[in-house]
Amino acid sequence: MVVRLEGKVQGQDVIFEHVQGDEWEAVIPPTLNGIYIVSLTAWDDAGNVAYTARYIIAIDMDALYVRLEPYPFWADVLPWDYYARLCHGGDSTNNMKIIMDLGETRHVRLKICSVKKEDFNIISATYELQKLGKTGLEDSGVCTIQESHVIDTVITPKEKGTYSLRITYTIADEVLIDTVEVKVMG
Repeated sequence: MVVRLEGKVQGQDVIFEHVQGDEWEAVIPPTLNGIYIVSLTAWDDAGNVAYTARYIIAIDMDALYVRLEPYPFWADVLPWDYYARLCHGGDSTNNMKIIMDLGETRHVRLKICSVKKEDFNIISATYELQKLGKTGLEDSGVCTIQESHVIDTVITPKEKGTYSLRITYTIADEVLIDTVEVKVMG
């Protein structure tokens, strides 16, 4: 059961209050007018992240209009050629996490899918690897784009701990970002 729901729009936190059943409501900051990507995260009663999703939200405060629609793309984490402890291979409606041992070099591959099942091309893709709690990037570079809409990144984290692997890619005139949590064990 979802006990907490939070969102983020343009870096601003949006806190939801539980109304009843599956209904939640939030106050939208009056400064938001336009079209934005909103990230929503839900927690269950055990404190686990139960669900993460992205939506496109269109807000016109003058017309008192708000429209919410599904984000048009999602990414799947694919298993490695040499499978080892893939925690989760889901889409962006779930957390994308992997676990690896210190000293390993791994391919992290994301399969990008269209919600509308339309054909598309990934024009470019880059990555940034940053250890949480530290300033500056540990590594960054250009990803390989493979057939079937797969983005391939090779990483070698240098320390134990939790990292954020941020993959930025371009489809048509849109720049999209997916983040994979990388936990490095000793």
